[in-house]
Amino acid sequence: MLKLIRLELAKNDIRPYLLAVLGITAAMIGFTYFFAEVPNMEETAEFGTYLDVILVVSVLSMASFCVLAAVMFSRFVISEYAGKRAILLFSYPIDRRRVLAAKLVFVCGFVFAGRLISDTVVFGLFNLTERFAPIVREGVLSDAIRQAALLILVEAFLAVAIGLIGLFLGFWRKSVPVAIVAAVVLCCPVSNFGSPALMVAALAVAAIAAAILLGVLASRVDKMEV
Repeated sequence: MLKLIRLELAKNDIRPYLLAVLGITAAMIGFTYFFAEVPNMEETAEFGTYLDVILVVSVLSMASFCVLAAVMFSRFVISEYAGKRAILLFSYPIDRRRVLAAKLVFVCGFVFAGRLISDTVVFGLFNLTERFAPIVREGVLSDAIRQAALLILVEAFLAVAIGLIGLFLGFWRKSVPVAIVAAVVLCCPVSNFGSPALMVAALAVAAIAAAILLGVLASRVDKMEV
């Protein structure tokens, strides 16, 4: 598996995706300070506490990584199994499912790790600056981060699961835009869930759906002819 993942790294330039993670991180830093400053700009309790700020930024981050997951799955799977590239893939003296699994493991790991690292940088920086020049006046930031830690972890898994569902739909329709649009459409209602319990339930449903669809996808790849 590791050799196949290294082969994927050798075949594909991941710098655009690393830049995308950096871009998302920079955007989330901006949103964090913006939402923290909102109560100071106008009389509103919408983002009055640290927990409020973290929750809304984490949802935006999840949506961004859902799109990134769909884009990467489209590049590493849908595009690879189209046309002449499929002929090259099927020429490998390796089981087709193992090749597919290597692609999926790499993208899932990249998106999941990217999300956690991004959030660590965003909220770590926010925590540091709030110690010296606090913006939010209610709550304790370190406590809010601990309260939201499980939800952030759930959202990282959810971004991957939604990306996998988008992958199947795009593969089925043989369309990269379908994969990306599907991920966006699926992410929108989930992003409105304010309750951690609802997020966990959404993850359970998405994970089961993704597992079933991946089984179908692997079967389709096995039966493909070029």
